[in-house]
Amino acid sequence: MTADFFEMNIISLFEIYKQSNTDNITEIKANIHQIIKDYDEKTEKYKSCDIKYLIEKIDLEVLNNAYKCLECGYRTDSYIQELSDEKIAVVLVSMLDFLKKMYEEKNIDIAVFYQTISDLIFRISDYKNRNNKFGLEGFEGKWLLRIFYMNIFKLGSLQFEISNLQEENIDINSDDLGDCADVLDNDVIMVHIMENEDISYESCVKSFGLADEFFSNEYKCYACYSWLLYENMKKILKPSSKILQFQSIFEKIINFDSSDMAKERVYKNYDENNPTSLQKSMIIHPECMGVGFGIKARN
Repeated sequence: MTADFFEMNIISLFEIYKQSNTDNITEIKANIHQIIKDYDEKTEKYKSCDIKYLIEKIDLEVLNNAYKCLECGYRTDSYIQELSDEKIAVVLVSMLDFLKKMYEEKNIDIAVFYQTISDLIFRISDYKNRNNKFGLEGFEGKWLLRIFYMNIFKLGSLQFEISNLQEENIDINSDDLGDCADVLDNDVIMVHIMENEDISYESCVKSFGLADEFFSNEYKCYACYSWLLYENMKKILKPSSKILQFQSIFEKIINFDSSDMAKERVYKNYDENNPTSLQKSMIIHPECMGVGFGIKARN
């Protein structure tokens, strides 16, 4: 079953869910309150802020907006990006009850559900801390929408998504890939890293082990496009660095000199009075900022 087919199925299922719950908004809110309570009891990090405010904003119009967001998708200019920051957060929170039911219907470990929604919870809390109000930025809404198609899952410290390089808009020459060139023509398991996540060798090996068990054997390799894989960083990092530990997991890395992603991640919370050691090093050595594309065969 292709990712596109599965996404269309999710859209149809959400429409049925919405229509059958027209008169059950109060029950949906209660279910989401319970989801957040259970999440906070089960998670060790990324605790929620008090999002009762967002839950109480849920109504039939919000569910209609949620359906339209799913229908329009996330691959190009997305409807969700046209909404206000607050409405983006409300719309995504409103779909948590539906998403949990989908996990249960497909017999996916509920622990994976709580791990996966941690990205949504973290970003809402981070936005609240930065802006003193609830919301999510448009690019965050577009990214987080993937969770509700059930094609991205957090397993341990890493996120995994069935995708292909065309969808990810990663421009790679087949000559650069050598023996790994077949990743251009086949779906792969893309690896994503949440902010502040543990990328030590031990933690990542555990995550890849969970992913090997979780995903079908039809997918032959993992791929990751991240500033964390830019090999020039070896010039400024200690051998024990977790970034270098993460790089060591991948069997092949192709480097790109584009520094935009690195600048965004490294300097997101820059405080000129108290810069981190990595920020200090990057200021002195801007040539160490870039992007790497890594490939790892499945076990």
